[in-house]
Amino acid sequence: MADEQAAKATEKTKSKTTKTNKVDKPDKPESQPKEAPKQGARTKFVVIVAGIFLVQIVVAFLLVQKFFTGEGRTEEKKPEHAAETAETLGEKLELEDIIVNPSGGEGKRFLVVSITLVLDAKTTAQHVEEKSAELQDRILEFLSGQTVAELADVKLRKDLREKLIHLINETIAPGRVLKLYFTKFILQ
Repeated sequence: MADEQAAKATEKTKSKTTKTNKVDKPDKPESQPKEAPKQGARTKFVVIVAGIFLVQIVVAFLLVQKFFTGEGRTEEKKPEHAAETAETLGEKLELEDIIVNPSGGEGKRFLVVSITLVLDAKTTAQHVEEKSAELQDRILEFLSGQTVAELADVKLRKDLREKLIHLINETIAPGRVLKLYFTKFILQ
């Protein structure tokens, strides 16, 4: 009987251990594999999304650089143009605060203009300054012949610039003006 009781006690202990093992073992393996794939999948997803985002940022940056800042192919042309410009451009001469009453203004309107002339390499500022009185007279006469509407229209300013360059080149010949800039243009 003692043997039977010992055998039953042993069986009960084994069944409790087995139940405990069965309860403990299934929980741990089932809970860990379920969480591990979820964390691994989340990590992969985050890495893929971050990678795609970084690629989009790089592509956007390159597109902005190429199309909106004028860089890219035009940079290669700039040094050639700069070399040509350095050889052909000469001195700059400023004609400041030329005051004119435009045509049709009835003396109530006036234009204040300052002009910067870019001379070719052969023309010196001294040569142009020698003819400054004649040059200013011709500029005053030309600008006072323009109407207020013509002077006020920004679209006509390019045409006005070209006519002034032609007029100045006639006056300072054999010298030549390559570019003309309006550094001040006030119409009152």
